[in-house]
Amino acid sequence: MTRALFGGPQMEHVAFHTIGKGYGESIVIQFPDGSVGVIDPYCGESELNSDNRGDVHPIIRFLEISLKPHAIRFVILTHPHADHCIGTAHFLWHFNSIIEKFFMPSGFDAVEVRKYIVSLKNLSRKEASEQQMQLPVGTILHELEAIDRWLDHNPDRFDYLKNQVNIPLYDDFTIQFFAPIPQMLRKLAQSLNNTFRQAKIDPNNHSIILEPDNLPSDGRWNMLSIVALLCWGNNHFLFCGDAERETWDSIVGTEDEPTNPSSPEWNVKWVKIGHHGSHTGLNDRLYRLLGEKDSRPMGVLTPFDRGPNSLPSPEGTKLYAPNLDETWTTAREKSLRAGEWAHPSRMEDLAAEEVGLVANYLEKDPEMVKIFASASSEQMREFLKNGVGLDPELVDEICDSPKISSVLHPSVRNFLCSDNTEHVFRVSHYFNESGELIDTYCGEEAGRLVVS
Repeated sequence: MTRALFGGPQMEHVAFHTIGKGYGESIVIQFPDGSVGVIDPYCGESELNSDNRGDVHPIIRFLEISLKPHAIRFVILTHPHADHCIGTAHFLWHFNSIIEKFFMPSGFDAVEVRKYIVSLKNLSRKEASEQQMQLPVGTILHELEAIDRWLDHNPDRFDYLKNQVNIPLYDDFTIQFFAPIPQMLRKLAQSLNNTFRQAKIDPNNHSIILEPDNLPSDGRWNMLSIVALLCWGNNHFLFCGDAERETWDSIVGTEDEPTNPSSPEWNVKWVKIGHHGSHTGLNDRLYRLLGEKDSRPMGVLTPFDRGPNSLPSPEGTKLYAPNLDETWTTAREKSLRAGEWAHPSRMEDLAAEEVGLVANYLEKDPEMVKIFASASSEQMREFLKNGVGLDPELVDEICDSPKISSVLHPSVRNFLCSDNTEHVFRVSHYFNESGELIDTYCGEEAGRLVVS
């Protein structure tokens, strides 16, 4: 058996579940022992205002229903933009008993950063991502204050991350951090300091008076973004966050200085594409460096369609897509500006009546749907043959073809849970210990992009 569901036998693979419905990004890493790591446990503001927050928070729901981890080895908040940070505090409190470590990038604790965010709130002015996502003034500040309350109760389980940090996880798993880098933190602090130097001083109480025109709405939080590399033996998996060109110039060097001594040697199998597929989320060297190996990595992005210029951008996809084996998106309709939708083999590859038979069977057993939506090939094979009674040759065709199985999964699942973000807007890739891709899950609204 290759995949453990709900505390079953130990898996022999690592899985990367990327979730995003056109705004908001989350990544869940599922380890072979059944534990997980979580990067940016995003939840929409409207969902957080629900009376049943745990039931509607997509990452909480995904972990509790589908994965059931015995431990969360780390939670990482990459940077304080609303589409990454909202929902983090509730996630921390909900899983408080099994979270081992929580990380935020260095710079979150800077006086300038907090002063800037508080000043926006006091001026009744929205931060840029609050404006784009039509959130109330002070939403980010409210989230950071809620996170602070968790930190006050759990100081031993928290750390601010700097670059060049290597943290052992368990067995052959380690995670390395390459950003935020000191020069970017200094640049951000200088930029914010310059803003406050333009402020006036109230002669009555000597407090700072900030004029709205002197306070930019964008704090340039991408300069803080974490870049992480998960290592499993000699196999590497890269998480780019929303890091931008200047950060990558420092990490991997530039075309003019390709021998940057800090440039890492990567054998990357999978990459979460930076900054939602924007051309600002990489430099000219990054993806060529990843693509210099015999096998190019698999790439996944989460779109962002809430700004004036939706992402991914055509300029961005033309830069990274040629150096990736495949480019996947969690929300294909939000990504068509940057490429065509490569439709996988769908119903024509399966007898429609057979799919209907499976759906009808599962409709009688809702619990089986939860299992089937994440089942391994062996589990699918046994279920389809013995539980549903399909022809063995058709079962073999389904289970031996990742494209067919990725279609069958949402076709059946959507019978009962079509509105669940964590399934519909999800792309999952499964790798074995040799670094081979062994399975792919594609949600109903997700897909693979073809860039001409």
